[in-house]
Parts: sequence; C-alpha cells; structure tokens
Amino acid sequence: MVKTVVVTLLCSFISLSGALECYDCSAVKNNDCYSPINKTTVTVTNCYEFYTKLGNQQNATYECVAYTEHHNATNQTFVGRHCLIKEQNDFCIDYREDRKLYGYIVDECFTCNEDLCNSGTNPGIMLGLLCVITFYVIQ
Repeated sequence: MVKTVVVTLLCSFISLSGALECYDCSAVKNNDCYSPINKTTVTVTNCYEFYTKLGNQQNATYECVAYTEHHNATNQTFVGRHCLIKEQNDFCIDYREDRKLYGYIVDECFTCNEDLCNSGTNPGIMLGLLCVITFYVIQ
C-alpha cells in the first residue's frame, strides 16, 4: 500500500519541481531544430525567466509547444519549439486556424508541461505508460 501511494505521488508531481524549461528554436534560425532535435546545440529557455524579462505574466502557467508547418505555395517546411503562456483555448487549434490565413498548413502541433518535453513526439503517453509499468512492477 505504501509503495502504491509513493508511485502515485511521484507520477502526479513529476512536472512540478521548479520552473518549466522548453527547447526554443525555429528552423529559420537553427536547422538543429528539425527532428531529431540536436539537444546539445538547441537553446533551452526557462519560461518563467523569459516572460519575467519581458515584463509579462510572472504568475502565469506555462507550457511548451512544438510544431511543424509548410507553406502551400512554396511547400517550404518550418519547425518551431517555444515556451507559451497557457491559455484557456487550445493553442494548436488557434494556431492552425491563424496560419491558414497566411497560406500555411500546420502538419503537427502539440503542447506539453514537462521540462524539455517539446523535443519530438508528444511525451504524455510515454510518461503515463512509465507510471503504469512502475505501479505494476512494485506490487
């Protein structure tokens, strides 16, 4: 019983230690931003510090985002990874609609709230699976 409680607490609070950090790059500035991301050269941004320097939203909740998009006319592909202030609306839904106005199609977009979670495919599934496996192993 004690082991079950410990695993549950660890899985629940895994992303609550310290300020959120996200990879911060775009393919326009840094080709290492494309998947697979070059984790040794891409900038890591502390979201709280970034927005504090801008004078915005120090008490906000932050999330990381990763997206790929291409332009309809040129078929040129762009990749972005950044910190965001979490909004009530889903960022990716709004982003897809906004980018359509400029001739872009968003091929992939996800947000996440664990440190450096925007390196590739949405990590939430893997984290949940790890918690479930750990739970069954210690029983």
